[in-house]
Amino acid sequence: MNLLSLTTFVYYRRLAGQGPPVFGLINQECSQRLSMKFSSKTEFVDRTIEQWELLWQAVDLCPGDRKSEAVVKQVLAHLHAWHRLTLGWYRNGLAGRPDLPAKGFNWQQTRQLNAKLDAEFKAVEMASVVRRLKLSHDRIMKLVDGLNEKQLFESGEFAWTGKHALMSYVAPNTFSHYRWAIKKIKKISKR
Repeated sequence: MNLLSLTTFVYYRRLAGQGPPVFGLINQECSQRLSMKFSSKTEFVDRTIEQWELLWQAVDLCPGDRKSEAVVKQVLAHLHAWHRLTLGWYRNGLAGRPDLPAKGFNWQQTRQLNAKLDAEFKAVEMASVVRRLKLSHDRIMKLVDGLNEKQLFESGEFAWTGKHALMSYVAPNTFSHYRWAIKKIKKISKR
């Protein structure tokens, strides 16, 4: 299991209230900590936009060789795929209970889900991946913009999120994911 898969698995396992406490945090406390990482919607938006801009700076500084571009494309496609999942969770959650993390997968199968998502974008051109990622980012930010602080940060606002705030689903797939992507892309640049 790669580090991203393990991190995603551990985080969402805690989010789903499954398994033992990890890193000494009980499940609900972990969710609250992530939601409380931001004191307001404005802070979340500002910090996420900052990470978004840093992501594109990292992409611009990456060497243009074929191998580096393939890794960058995979990272950007991964971000888009998880944006798509997040938007689907919200949309389907309003209509009932979404498949978390995806239809046919549970949180223990995150590695397999990531492999499936990677395969979906294998033959997609970089320009298309970039276009799709920018569009899905804009859609998530528009979703956040249309919600109030209570809807974003308080648990119980949406039946499908259970005891967790919506931000517990949004932040890992935007702000936190962008930070991960920046580190991964910078690592490529140092080779």
